[in-house]
Parts: sequence; C-alpha cells; structure tokens
Amino acid sequence: MTDRRSLFRQEALDSWASGRDAAGDVLRLGSRWVRWSYWLLLAMALAGGIVGWATRTDASVTGPAVVNGQDRSFAALLPAVPGQELQGARSVRVELHGLPDRSGLPATLLHAEPADEALVVRAGLRPSAQPAILVTGLIDRRPGTPMPAATGLDGQATVVVRRERVLQLLLRQLEGMVGRPEARS
Repeated sequence: MTDRRSLFRQEALDSWASGRDAAGDVLRLGSRWVRWSYWLLLAMALAGGIVGWATRTDASVTGPAVVNGQDRSFAALLPAVPGQELQGARSVRVELHGLPDRSGLPATLLHAEPADEALVVRAGLRPSAQPAILVTGLIDRRPGTPMPAATGLDGQATVVVRRERVLQLLLRQLEGMVGRPEARS
C-alpha cells in the first residue's frame, strides 16, 4: 500500500528511479487502438486508390464567347493549354448570359486556331494577355431550344477535351508540383 500523502505510486517511482525507459530505448506502442487505427488507415488508403482508379472526370477548358443568334454561330476565346487538342473535343456547350435557362446549349466545334489580336477583335471578343485559342462553331439545332435572333450575344463556352481517371489526374498534378527528376537537375 502507498502512503496517501504521496502524489505518485511507489511502483511508478521505482520504475522511474531504475531508469528502465532510458534514452534510446525502442518506443513500444502495444495498444489495441494503435493496431486497429493502422489497419483502418491502410484500408482507407486502399479504398481511396480504388475509387480514384474507378472514377472518371472531364478535363475541360472554359472561356468567353460571342454568339450570333441569326445563324447560330459562336466564337470563343479559350486559354491555350500545352498538349491540348481541341479538334478531338468530346463535347462543347455554350451558355448565354441573357437566357433564363443557363444550362448551356450543345454545340459543334468547327475550327480552332491560335488567337492573334486581329482575329479576336474581328470575332467580337476582347484580346487576352495570355496565350489563347480562338474557336468557332455552330450551336446545334434542337427542337424547343430558344435562341434569340440578335447578334453579339455574350456567353461562355466550355469544351470538354478528354475524360480521365481521377487517380491519373491527381498523379499528374502531384508530378507538376514536385517536378520531374530530370527537370530538377
């Protein structure tokens, strides 16, 4: 039995005095919750990898657009992204700022070229300080799709360039943050 006036148990004082846990000893974590949390963390990492591999997302690019409602044509200024081919685009949607339904109108991409200031101004758009691509196309004719007959309508074009796995996207972004080994040397 220990003295009631003592703050510590006698066994704890003896253990501390004997120096059993001297500096440099291996730390032993034998608690049941530590083992379970390790396996839980491992299972969550594995599940995240599986979900990242199975889930796909769209890689898209968006920019301002001008729409001619009379002939259903549009011109859009999209940021130039290296290695991005717009001619093989999966889908194109044009959203008009004046329409109440802003879900976007399906469109077809006809032409894409590097934007120079003269082409951009002629299309009715404001030139960009960054490298850009000028795309032109036609808004698809669908029954029940309201289209104002005015010209020079402001809008926004979104081009879905490709579909890829979320895990590949994350790994590519990580590689961009860390850099390639040959690029660092």
